[in-house]
Amino acid sequence: METIDRHPFYATVESLLADAAEQLFAACGHPMYRTAMWDDDAASHVDHAATIGFACRNLRGALIIGTTGRLLLKLHPLRGTSQDMDHDDWLGELANQLVGRVKNKLHAWGVDINLAMPMTIRGDNLKLRVNDRQVVRVSVSDGHAKSFAWIDALVAPELSLQLRDDEPQAEGELVLF
Repeated sequence: METIDRHPFYATVESLLADAAEQLFAACGHPMYRTAMWDDDAASHVDHAATIGFACRNLRGALIIGTTGRLLLKLHPLRGTSQDMDHDDWLGELANQLVGRVKNKLHAWGVDINLAMPMTIRGDNLKLRVNDRQVVRVSVSDGHAKSFAWIDALVAPELSLQLRDDEPQAEGELVLF
């Protein structure tokens, strides 16, 4: 698959990712809203990140969520201290919930992705290089803290986006195989 300059997928997924991120933080009881501009300086302070790969016919890539340990503590349902919770597990769960929301939103556009397991990373000043491939970046903020989400994807020219009439699975709905 080749990287195509600004396939319609990128504009569509940017909007879907922003909506999904706002919904995720609201569901955690900590509303955050998309910022007008990307903040490279704030993004360089990310010390926790998680990624989940995805793929389907004509599309493959990864979703990445990055934040700080301090914000992770605020988002945790138990509002524990760093000794009381595992940052990695909680961030992996947040990434899973975010990619699930994006997956449901892509389904409405006729794109059904398969997902990998979340992987987490900790470090200082984690940065994502964005000049190698097509990357969509979204930042959300509560006015103080910020969190960041990226989708890095390779899209084949054949990928078609067409709105469907059927509804995706409702959030929290159980699926049995």
